[in-house]
Amino acid sequence: GELVKVPAFLPFQMLGRAAEIAQDNINLGDEVIASGHLNYEEWPNEKGVKRSRIRVKVLNLSPAQVGLPVLQDNSESGPTPRMDGGFAETSVRGNMTALPKVMDTKGGKMVSFQLAVDERFTDRAGKSQTRTHFLPVTLWRSEAEQFLA
Repeated sequence: GELVKVPAFLPFQMLGRAAEIAQDNINLGDEVIASGHLNYEEWPNEKGVKRSRIRVKVLNLSPAQVGLPVLQDNSESGPTPRMDGGFAETSVRGNMTALPKVMDTKGGKMVSFQLAVDERFTDRAGKSQTRTHFLPVTLWRSEAEQFLA
């Protein structure tokens, strides 16, 4: 196959004082590194079909002066800068909720499983809380083969 670059636009959320500082110091097109937690959300739509998304809850946003070229994508709000060669890297540590399901497809093996991941935080009252997220994971082709090896 042919290597094709596809931009990924991930939803991020930053709250509180950190968001105010970022708003005052980060400009459109700046190279940044965002780190934080993944939040898995699911809900039924108007027709009752289950929908889901993963959003990054940003805890730290810092400049990333790596000097990669910036491309312009068109969006509903106008030209949007995008770093050519940027990447999204994620590490998730959790517990398998069941044995992985393995399927043979036309394109190769597919493995799917679910991880339970705890998010620990302090609520507004100062009390420690734990929220468990169940993250679906799907591995295709060579990643599936490597997982099964």
